[in-house]
Amino acid sequence: MVCRTRGQWPKGVVVGAIDGRQATPATSGHERAVREEVEFFSGPDLVFGCRHTPLGGAVTGVVVCSPLPYQTGAAYLPDARLGRQLSRAGVVVQRFHYRGTGHSDGDPAGLTLDAMAHDARDALAHLRHRCGVDRVGVMGTAAGAAVAALVARDLPGAPVALWEPFEPATPDHRLTDLLGTGPRPLLVAAAGLGAAGEVGSAGGLADDVTAWRSQAFDVQIVPPVGVPGGPGLVETTAAWFVRQLPAREQG
Repeated sequence: MVCRTRGQWPKGVVVGAIDGRQATPATSGHERAVREEVEFFSGPDLVFGCRHTPLGGAVTGVVVCSPLPYQTGAAYLPDARLGRQLSRAGVVVQRFHYRGTGHSDGDPAGLTLDAMAHDARDALAHLRHRCGVDRVGVMGTAAGAAVAALVARDLPGAPVALWEPFEPATPDHRLTDLLGTGPRPLLVAAAGLGAAGEVGSAGGLADDVTAWRSQAFDVQIVPPVGVPGGPGLVETTAAWFVRQLPAREQG
């Protein structure tokens, strides 16, 4: 066996896979067996990705935009759990590391919102190329929420889930500006927002939610439990995406 460095792997090569069939309980007949593929794609600096794919394929997908590296500890496992939960429900999920972070190539000094959004668009294009999905949604945590909003701007009507979003540092970029105009389904999980769909306070994210609703966004608020991805949030978000991305009937 020849051991390659990352730069020697051909574009799009799958460097490892985990067959998830044994992870599905025999008593859960409605859940699908899944496959997790770890790979590098795009270039010349390669992007590390992990794709959760239902065996038998899927017609809908979700791209997960992670937070910045120093925030990843609390979100990495929930992101993976969300990918597995969705794939067992028939939705393919593409996760990735931004260039200059994690296992991806690139210079960390080049980590900007635009660069992160470029990587997310590459991940979306890669997902479509590999799986041929008809409809897609986008999910993002913390700074990744701004990335998800920016990517979704070019996907009219696509469902977007934002976990603990915060405003970008640049004053001319607000989440409402990045996400564009509606209508679209939007799920927001954040501290300080009401539990039953109410906006619990004024200012910041609460003002964003009010603005989105004025634009006919279908906004669902989910209070976080502990940290993003705490008990119940992964399951709630997965079920929400499944409702928003119904699978096409197979002929």
